Amino acid sequence: MNDIQSFQGFHVGQRVEVIDQDISARVDAVMFDVNGFKIRIRYWYDNMRHTEWVAPDEIRVSRKATT
Repeated sequence: MNDIQSFQGFHVGQRVEVIDQDISARVDAVMFDVNGFKIRIRYWYDNMRHTEWVAPDEIRVSRKATT
């Protein structure tokens, strides 16, 4: 996997959890800009699909699955 698809142990398609929230998500994209690396996640909440850009320290690998 190349550097654009993976960063700090996170890779596209991986299951993650938002720290201190009851939200399970999947990594959708990894981006580097002037502010550093950002990771886009997608998840369902309140019957709606959401996508959010987060910093690597806001998420962790899911305890349920690592792929």
